[in-house]
Amino acid sequence: MATVEHCRSKHGSLTKLLKTLGLSRKKVDELLANPFLTAPDYIARRCERFLKKPNGWMHEQHIESDPICSAFPDDMRRVMEIYSNLPAKERQLMLRMVEAFDHEDS
Repeated sequence: MATVEHCRSKHGSLTKLLKTLGLSRKKVDELLANPFLTAPDYIARRCERFLKKPNGWMHEQHIESDPICSAFPDDMRRVMEIYSNLPAKERQLMLRMVEAFDHEDS
C-alpha cells in the first residue's frame, strides 16, 4: 500500500488522510512498512475516493513506482504499463493478441 504515501503527498496533510481512511498513524506506518501486506478493501476504496481514482486502483500494480519492476528492461516495463492502464475488457483483448504471437509448441 505504498500508494498511501502518494495520497498524503498529492492531496494534503496526513491528518486529512488519516481521517479519510479511518486509521491511526501507527496502522498507516505498519501498512507502509510491509510491502507484502495487502490493504483491506474498505481502506483501499476510501483511499481511491480520496485520490479520485477508479474502484480497484489501489489493488493494481503500479509499474511506475514499483522498485521490482524498475529492474525489468524498458520495453517490458512499457508493455506492463500499457496493460495496467487498460480496462479489464481491453486487457483480455491484449492478452489474446499477445498469445497469437506465442509460437511455442505445446
